[in-house]
Amino acid sequence: MIDDCINRQQAIDAVKNTLSEYEGDYDCRSRYGVIMDSVENLKKLPPIQPERKKGTWTKDASCPFCGFKPWYERDIHTLSFCPNCGADMKGKTNE
Repeated sequence: MIDDCINRQQAIDAVKNTLSEYEGDYDCRSRYGVIMDSVENLKKLPPIQPERKKGTWTKDASCPFCGFKPWYERDIHTLSFCPNCGADMKGKTNE
């Protein structure tokens, strides 16, 4: 399995472009061709490195990005990231 990220819109566009090549041809073999060609086109997309959000827990002990609240407020002192959205909660902000 490939362990990198791709741009969602580029992926959608790649599949749509492949589908447009097969427009009007609906036999079983062409459906397989659409799937395999889509996979090949997705493999050609360049990988991206998403920027990880960084912040600190809010005064009400919630994540400033997704609003997640740990069950116990004391947990924010032991959690270095938000378990819901993955934001780094080590004290620096990038917003």
